[in-house]
Amino acid sequence: MTADLFDQMLKRYEVAAARNPQAYRLRVGLFVLLGYAYIALMLLLVLALAGGLVYLLIQFPRFVLAHLKFTLPTLMVLGTMAWLVTRSLIVRLPRPSGIEITRAQAPRLFAMLDGLRTELGTPPIHRVVVTPEFNAAMVQRPRLGVFGWQENYLIVGLPLMQVLGYPHVRGVVAHELGHLSRQHSRFGQWIYRQVRTWENLMDYLEQREQRWDLFTPFFEWYMPRLEAMSFALRRQGEYEADRTAARVVGVQTYGDALCLMPIGAEWLDRYWERVYDQVKHSHRPLGKPFHEVGAAFRREWNPATAAQTLQEALNRPTDVVDTHPSLQDRLRAIGYLKPSSDPLRPAPVALPALPTQSAAEYLLGAAEAALADQFHSDWQRTIQPLWQEQHKYLQQTRAQVAQLQQKAQQTLLTVDELYALAEGTLEVQGEAQAIPLLQQALQQDPNHAPSNFLLGALLLKQGDAAGIAYLERAMQINPHYTTEAAGILYDYYMSKGDLQRAITYRHQIRAYHDQLATAQQERKNISLRDKFLPHGLSPTQLQAVLQQLMPNPDIVKAYLVQKEVKAFRDEPLLVLGVRPRWSGMGRKTEQLLELLTEQVSYPYPTFVIILVGENKPFEKVFEKVPGALILSR
Repeated sequence: MTADLFDQMLKRYEVAAARNPQAYRLRVGLFVLLGYAYIALMLLLVLALAGGLVYLLIQFPRFVLAHLKFTLPTLMVLGTMAWLVTRSLIVRLPRPSGIEITRAQAPRLFAMLDGLRTELGTPPIHRVVVTPEFNAAMVQRPRLGVFGWQENYLIVGLPLMQVLGYPHVRGVVAHELGHLSRQHSRFGQWIYRQVRTWENLMDYLEQREQRWDLFTPFFEWYMPRLEAMSFALRRQGEYEADRTAARVVGVQTYGDALCLMPIGAEWLDRYWERVYDQVKHSHRPLGKPFHEVGAAFRREWNPATAAQTLQEALNRPTDVVDTHPSLQDRLRAIGYLKPSSDPLRPAPVALPALPTQSAAEYLLGAAEAALADQFHSDWQRTIQPLWQEQHKYLQQTRAQVAQLQQKAQQTLLTVDELYALAEGTLEVQGEAQAIPLLQQALQQDPNHAPSNFLLGALLLKQGDAAGIAYLERAMQINPHYTTEAAGILYDYYMSKGDLQRAITYRHQIRAYHDQLATAQQERKNISLRDKFLPHGLSPTQLQAVLQQLMPNPDIVKAYLVQKEVKAFRDEPLLVLGVRPRWSGMGRKTEQLLELLTEQVSYPYPTFVIILVGENKPFEKVFEKVPGALILSR
C-alpha cells in the first residue's frame, strides 16, 4: 500500500469515527475478528484436507495403497504445515530488554505502583523493567501470540527518573497504567492490545523468516487497514490516559510533567553529544555518564534554554505520524492551558519549576547507583571497540584535514576536495569552521548535492532558515537525499507550528520510498516484454567495459543495452547479454555468469544474462536495438 493511499484511508476512518463512534467501534471490532477468522479458516482448510486423506485411507485402503507415493507425502506435508502454522501463531515473543527490578530492591517504587493499581483498578504488573532510555511504557507480552494470555511489563527509563521529580514520574506512570485501567473503555483497551499483538507478531515472524505464502498476501492487505482503522481509537486512548493521570496527581503536576518531558529529552541529547565528543581527544570514555545525569541536569538548568525548548514543543501540531497528540493538544485536553481570547495565539505556558529532588533518588534509593553501574558496564563493553575505532578514524581524519589545508595554501582545491575538507573539519573541529568551507565549495559548483545537503542541515540546526533552500536544492539535484533532507525540513516546520508545510515533506518522503520500491522491483529482473534502449555510454565508458570482456575467450558475442525504467530514469539499468562458445546450460554457464557479475566493473548497475537456454530469445530482441552489439568474433 502506498503512503498516499494510507493517508487517505486514515482520513476517511477519522471522519467515520467522528460521525458515528458506536458504529465505528463495532466496525473496528469486526475487522479485528476478521484476522482471527482468516487464520481459523486456513487452519481448518489444512486440517480438512488432511482429514479427507485419512478418510480415503479408511474407506478405500486399496486405492490409497495403490497411490501411496502420492498420498503419504501429501498427508505428511499437510500435517507438518498445520503444526508449523499453529506453532508460529502461538510463538512466545521476546521479553522487553532492560534490567528487571524487584520489590526488595525498590520498595518505594513498588509502593507507588500498588497505590496506583488500587486507585485505577488495573490488572497485575508482572514485571518492572528499568532501561537506559528517556521513556516509560506499559507493554503487554502475549504468551500465546495472537491468542493472548497477557504478561504485563512496566518499563521505566532510569534517565526519566533522574530528570523528573517523584510527582511527575508518578503522573507519567499513571498515564501508562491508565491504558489498562478498568475505569476506561475495555473495548478500546482490547483494540489497542490486538493491534500491538499483531504488529509484534508480524515483526517477529519477519525477523525469524516464518511468514507463510498462505498468510502473506492476507497480512499485507490486512495490517495497514487495521492500523488505519484503529488509529482514531488509539489516539482517543491517549487522551483518556492523560485524563486519568491528571485526576490521580492533579492537573498542575501532570501538566508540568508533560512540559518537562521535551525539555529533559532535548537536554539529554546534548548531554550524550558531549559524552561522545570525548572520542576526539580520548581513546576511551571518561567519567560515568549514567551516574551523573540527575546532578548534571540540575547543575546545567538554564531557564532561557528550557523555555525555548518548551515553546518549540508547544508549537508542534498534532500529526498522523504518531497516535500521541501534540503537547499543546494534550495540555488543552486536561485543562492545563488557560483559555485564550485569540484561538490562533494560545495563552503562554509558564516554565515548570526545576525538580529539586529526582524521582530516582526517592523511588530507587541505593538501587539507582546499582542500576547505573550495570548500564555503565554494559555500555562500556559495547562501546569500547567502537570508541577506539572512531578515535583512530578521527586521528586519521585530522591528518587528512591538515594535508588538505596545506594543499589549499598552494593551489585551488576542487569541489570534492573542499567538501572532504569541510566534512573532516566538521568532525574534528565543529560546525562553525565547516560552514565557510561548504559555502566556498558551492561558490565553485552550486549543483554539488552533498555540499548543499550538509550546509542546509548545519544552518537549520543553528536556526538559520537559509538552510531550507540548500536542502531543497540537494533533493532536486539528487532525489536520494530526500529521506534525510525532507525529514529535517519536516521537523523544522513542525517546531514552527506550520503543519501544512511539514505535511508536504512527509508526503515527499513517502512518495520517495514508494518510488524506491518501484525502482527496486523493476530492476530486479528483465523479461521479453520490457523495452530496451541503446546503452548510452560514452566511448570512454564503453571502451573500459570492452577491455574487461575481450580477454575472455568464452565470449562469442556481447550485447549491451539499457532497460527502460519508470522510476529514477536518470539512473540507467544496463543489461549485458553474452553468447558463449557453448549452447546449453551447465556449470560453465554458471561460472561465466559469476565472473561477469562479480569481477567486471560497469559504469552503472548492470543486469547480466547468458544467452543460452531460456535466455536465448533475448538475443533477437537485443539485435534490434541500435549499437547493442559491442563485441563479435
